[in-house]
Amino acid sequence: MLKQLPFALFIFFLNCASNLHGPQGLLYTNQRMSLQAESQDSPKEGKSCTFSYLGILALGDASIGRAKLDGNIDKVYGIDQSTVQFLGLYAKVCTIVKGN
Repeated sequence: MLKQLPFALFIFFLNCASNLHGPQGLLYTNQRMSLQAESQDSPKEGKSCTFSYLGILALGDASIGRAKLDGNIDKVYGIDQSTVQFLGLYAKVCTIVKGN
């Protein structure tokens, strides 16, 4: 039993820190972070998302190009990313592009 403790602790703390997507909650995560920003006002916003179900199936297009198409944006002023996750059963990652 004690021989398995280091491995169990490693698995338990695996998602406690992440430098790409910010902090991840074990039960629930809901956050929005800026990846790129300029000081210009952005009248338009486009969004593209990708989804994961049960950690088995992942689909969608969260690319910047798709978000630009969604918002009819030619000049990009800012890029954000939002993440929603619940118990590893459902996850959604969206790219939000602001521009003109």
